[in-house]
Amino acid sequence: RGTYYQYLIYGSYGTNIGFFNKPRSVWIDSRHTLYVADSLNHRIQIRDQRTDNWTVWGNQGTGAGQFNQPIGLAMDPSFNLYVVDSGNNRVQKRDAQSGIWTVYGGTLPGNGAGQFSGPHDIAVDTATNMYVADLYNNRVQKYTAQLGTWSTFITNGFVDGRVRYPGGLLFDPGATNLYVADHDTTSNGYSRIQKFRSDGLFTARVGSSYDYEGDLLRPRGMCFNNAATLFSADMDNSRVVTASNFPSGWSTLIGNTVLNMPEDTAYDSRDYLCIADSGNHRLLFLSLPNVNTNAVTGMGIAGDPFAGFTITWNGVAGWLYAVQYTPTTTISWADLPGFVNLQGTNGLMSCTDTNTLGTWRFYRVTAY
Repeated sequence: RGTYYQYLIYGSYGTNIGFFNKPRSVWIDSRHTLYVADSLNHRIQIRDQRTDNWTVWGNQGTGAGQFNQPIGLAMDPSFNLYVVDSGNNRVQKRDAQSGIWTVYGGTLPGNGAGQFSGPHDIAVDTATNMYVADLYNNRVQKYTAQLGTWSTFITNGFVDGRVRYPGGLLFDPGATNLYVADHDTTSNGYSRIQKFRSDGLFTARVGSSYDYEGDLLRPRGMCFNNAATLFSADMDNSRVVTASNFPSGWSTLIGNTVLNMPEDTAYDSRDYLCIADSGNHRLLFLSLPNVNTNAVTGMGIAGDPFAGFTITWNGVAGWLYAVQYTPTTTISWADLPGFVNLQGTNGLMSCTDTNTLGTWRFYRVTAY
């Protein structure tokens, strides 16, 4: 008895493309492209999940498009990418059309409006206003895009409705509420996740270090799935927790037998969760329980040339599929000509192999 998950591991410690040194934030856009803040390699890595190709943006430095320990990531509806360039005490925005980087803040720490000290995360609303977790200034700052001005959105304080060391920001799917994860090292490691309206009004504490509110310890990056369930990297507990009922509905999704100091989560609309497993210098891509896992089936006369053998499977929109074959499971798989990069649809999918050679074949369907 128990709950079982399938997962893939991407990368390990290293500097080559597809390897990581403290990956601290992940983001998946609506095209299923994966973005990784590869923090101590001072770069952003991007994975096209349809082709499994990695590209790299940036290197260590202080120029626009260069980084010093990037942490938080966010994206607006126009696919502009926002990066919290923590070691440079600034935020950078990459224009999706031109590829030009715009810098907010300076390389030295400061506590004025639009200045930062060790910023850790960012959230962007539908009007492209930016909200920055300004960690060592003990505040959340807001950039109002229409006015081009910075202001303090949440001030310093231990009581609910204020923040101490904010490390994670997330808007809910409707961008009507901002969730803020923070902790206080001087108060017995107290941690919490708070919920604020878009106008800055505190509405609820949705989790905390109390055992009846999730038993959290320095929660960090968060995400929602399609069912409005919240996932959070509970960093110092080396686990990812999840809840749909607050504040008492928290449970552990995956724990410290697999993870080491995870710092962020990102949801793929095809029902997968990506986890920045920072202490293990890798990513985990975890299938959630309602992923379609129905088996591939076949019908026809196997091995009879021209008779035709039909392979069927249950597809899911948003995926690409390839049908592959092999004469024996000990030999490598080959793509079945004409049945590669098939656009997924919700429901039954199929293809027919005429197999003109008349040889026996094993079949499988891969999704990507």
